[in-house]
Amino acid sequence: MASKGRSARTKGAAGEREFFKELNTRLDGLEFKRNILQSRIGGLDSEAHHPVAIEVKRAERLSLGVWLDQLRKAASPEQLKALAYRQNRGQWKVLLDLTVDEFCELLTKVYPDEYKSRGSQSSTAGDLQRDNEEGECCISCGYDAGAHHRNCPRSR
Repeated sequence: MASKGRSARTKGAAGEREFFKELNTRLDGLEFKRNILQSRIGGLDSEAHHPVAIEVKRAERLSLGVWLDQLRKAASPEQLKALAYRQNRGQWKVLLDLTVDEFCELLTKVYPDEYKSRGSQSSTAGDLQRDNEEGECCISCGYDAGAHHRNCPRSR
């Protein structure tokens, strides 16, 4: 039984080396390195000085919720949280753990011609009424509209 745990750690360490090598061959800038102390003291799979907190998983059976919880606990609040995982014979995938505000901010930076920020404020009843009068629906305008949506002619 002990060898099974050891082989899982070996597979995990190999996965971390493989993923960080992939990043380092594709990106210039800060080098991604394994946190070799993680098994003793805990923490992220990547060294902590990066603006990106990375948790790397190499497993056949996915446990995304458990892995995301582990990532959230180990990352600092200002770090971008990324979960990298790969199943046997599969390719690496990266899941970003973002709030809606963070996701919108990312979209406006990556696609500035397609998306402009409206801020993270909720709309007012006056905004909703005015939009409804102009024929706009909460679905198309992006407002969190509750009662407006139930009364909107476009949602019927």
